[in-house]
Amino acid sequence: MQQALAKWLLAPQRPGLGRVVGGFGARPDFLIIGTQKGGSTSLYRYLTAHPKIRSAAVKEIHYFSYHHASPESWYRAHFPPAFWLEARGLKTGEASVSHLHVPAAAGRVAAFAPAAKLIVMLRNPVSRAFSHYQMSVKQGHETLPFAEAVALEPERLQRELERLGTDAAYSQGKSHRYHSYLLRGHYAEQLERWFAHFPREQFLILSSEHFFKNPSDTYHDVLSFLDLPEIDLPSYRQLNKGSEARPDLPAELRGQLELYFAPHNARLEGLLELPSPEVSLPARPDSRTAPPTRASHRPRARVLTDGAFGSQRTLSSGDKRPPP
Repeated sequence: MQQALAKWLLAPQRPGLGRVVGGFGARPDFLIIGTQKGGSTSLYRYLTAHPKIRSAAVKEIHYFSYHHASPESWYRAHFPPAFWLEARGLKTGEASVSHLHVPAAAGRVAAFAPAAKLIVMLRNPVSRAFSHYQMSVKQGHETLPFAEAVALEPERLQRELERLGTDAAYSQGKSHRYHSYLLRGHYAEQLERWFAHFPREQFLILSSEHFFKNPSDTYHDVLSFLDLPEIDLPSYRQLNKGSEARPDLPAELRGQLELYFAPHNARLEGLLELPSPEVSLPARPDSRTAPPTRASHRPRARVLTDGAFGSQRTLSSGDKRPPP
């Protein structure tokens, strides 16, 4: 009830309250920036149950992505007063998963909160895409069958992507927000934009699959990253979990999508310098006997994953081509 009221009072179309109280609001200490359908709702709920964290008025504000035309005071009005938090040694943050996906968001966050710690949850991109599609259908944004929707995705997104690349004031289009089933799984491309604005030490990159299986372990990892005392929660209930009655993704289409994402996953491995001593990924068929690669000594993002980003297969000329 309180969140619903706050969401109404601080809606982007009525920024007046933000102008009045926003000057006192804190800048976020941490941001969960993605990915959509990766477990951010559950993780944010767990974090805000910690006695040293105070939540924003709403979990997803989308200021640096969809609502950047609103005044800065409107965004800051979503957070407790900075002086109040500092006096009590508390932290605050939010979890707008659109920030990973929208190209301009990284630079906007860097200009506003350059010291913020950034948490990224990466889910197997095939599973993420299908879950995203099911959500769009449920919300009334999608009417096409999944196979047809992913086949038409490039055509649906083309004009919006062109405008995003040329119009700094443009933040979203319907298809970029609701029909980007494949594009949102291009994790390396998205992280590269963020790495261009923030040192890698400010990132914690997590596997959604590991989080779903071991929420307590991930929760403690995040508390350590945020320099907060470890506690155990009474329970770790998964929120926004899809209905068990929803259909499974057909095996043939899943295989096609795994092939589609294989080069993107390989690019992600290279970007995050995987495999490494703290990460275990499934071996590629042609590299099972290869010697381990020495880790780079340059600063790195902290990566905690069980290698569940997706298929490790690579495309060959004889493979059946995936959707676009």
